[in-house]
Amino acid sequence: MAVLSRAVALALFSALGCATVRGETELIPNRKGTMRGTVQAAEFSGQLRDSLGQVLGCGESYDQEQLERFKQTLMPIWNSLPKTADGRIERRLLRYVTHRYFMKTSSIMIRGFEPSRASNQSLVGAADILSQQVPAAVEAALESKHAQERGFDLADAAHMVATIEKLIAEWDTGLLEKVYRETGMPLDLPIGRDGLEKVLQDYTLYWMMGDDAESIQSFIRDRVSLMYTFPHWHALQQYTNGQIRAVDFDRRKSGDPRLSSGYTFEDARRVVGTITRSFASFWDDECLVMKEKMVEMDVHHTGRVPLSRFYSRRLSKEWRFGESESYLRELGALDETSYWHGKEVIIPNYIAAASNCIVTTPHYLVCCVDQCENILSDVESGIGAAVATPDELLALVGNMSTMRDIWQDEVSPRLQGSLSKQLGEIAAHHGGMVPVHGRLFAQWLHYAFPRECPFPHRSGTTSASIPSEFGDYIVQEDDRLEHAGNETPPPSELKKEDLQWMSQWSLEEELHSDYSSHLPTVWSTQHAMTVGLLLLCVASMALASKHGFRPSSGSFLPTHGKAKAHFV
Repeated sequence: MAVLSRAVALALFSALGCATVRGETELIPNRKGTMRGTVQAAEFSGQLRDSLGQVLGCGESYDQEQLERFKQTLMPIWNSLPKTADGRIERRLLRYVTHRYFMKTSSIMIRGFEPSRASNQSLVGAADILSQQVPAAVEAALESKHAQERGFDLADAAHMVATIEKLIAEWDTGLLEKVYRETGMPLDLPIGRDGLEKVLQDYTLYWMMGDDAESIQSFIRDRVSLMYTFPHWHALQQYTNGQIRAVDFDRRKSGDPRLSSGYTFEDARRVVGTITRSFASFWDDECLVMKEKMVEMDVHHTGRVPLSRFYSRRLSKEWRFGESESYLRELGALDETSYWHGKEVIIPNYIAAASNCIVTTPHYLVCCVDQCENILSDVESGIGAAVATPDELLALVGNMSTMRDIWQDEVSPRLQGSLSKQLGEIAAHHGGMVPVHGRLFAQWLHYAFPRECPFPHRSGTTSASIPSEFGDYIVQEDDRLEHAGNETPPPSELKKEDLQWMSQWSLEEELHSDYSSHLPTVWSTQHAMTVGLLLLCVASMALASKHGFRPSSGSFLPTHGKAKAHFV
């Protein structure tokens, strides 16, 4: 039985288009006189849209044209997912699909859907957009026996996306209402252009600064200081004003008679929705500048910057690049496996980290554009299936141009040598085929595109904690100077292959779903893994002998951890 507060329940019903609380939901007072809702057990159809409808006590109310657009956007990834015999996916894939949709379309990371979270945990969590009580109700539907047996189809996935979109819009609307009240603007009457610009400027300030109420009020009192202190404030003003012009254009195009009568609250709400969806693209230049500074320090093209360089004086002047070693480790942006370089910051993991998400709300983050998303989408479209052979993947990825901009030397990834061998080893791990959405293939993509695709840590070992959640996240000056003074560059005659550049490689697989119906019978998986590990040990020993180096531990090996596969 799931318990919902009255406020949360009514907000959800409103967000989903339900006019009243009805059906199986009964509101009753508790001993303190407040209201709570109880959702009674029900027979669920196994489809997410029906499950949500029954749990929330309301019928389907989504715009069908919008749902079709969601389906079209989801189609490439959907075609590449492992499915049951009747074309449905397991519950564990719903979060993955939802996360990928929002990252692809707007670089929004939904709280509770982060890839660092173990997939075998609840679909939603305490910080999820569905709030702190509602997840139990939704989870009851998703884990019903009928749902588990039948799985979910593409329409269900589209409804999940639509639900999250509506709830994001509802949260944004609540913040917009707060700004209207703070600025003294009427909610029920149109306001002029100047009034709307002021509302949107204040909204942007609240939206980007989150719970820093003291700084927000200081900036509102001193707008001159805001102009000169807040990063890129003038550009932000131009951006929000451009969204207003877009609304004007749409109204003129449709012959809206309200064009000369000012802007309603609904007009402001439309602008805010556009800002949420497009903000990552607007801010991406800042992310690219940050990445370029790191790439300049990546002289061996491994997608990594030694921590000593990361903390160098040149970079320490940036308003980024200040995370402590422990926070970098928590974010999954720290590689501690290299003998030659010591601790290194992984470029794509750092760029994508929650510390660099420019907007952090209680329910979602707006982060840097994921450059690996287009690469993975091309793989999904090119393969169109849940698994592929190594030859198919090598041919497809080998023809891709990297998203290198000005800092990548090669136009396409060099797949010969260790990369080709490692892909073959992944296939041997799975009876000759490579799961496209497994951790091992994501790891291979990272080494094929080390500056674009993040290294996939095992789920549950890292987190997407924002700075305020982590606590003391800034590096201490003494620690920074100590790291900056410890740089010991490897011998100049060593090439990339000699520099243990794949030292973080791990043979531990994680799959989002059951691939048994998509993979050949693994006649000798353990044998293949054993042979692979022996070969890697022999190669490592030969390399150590060549350079006269004998490590004190097993850290020189290009693999670590246990060689096993499991579902997450």
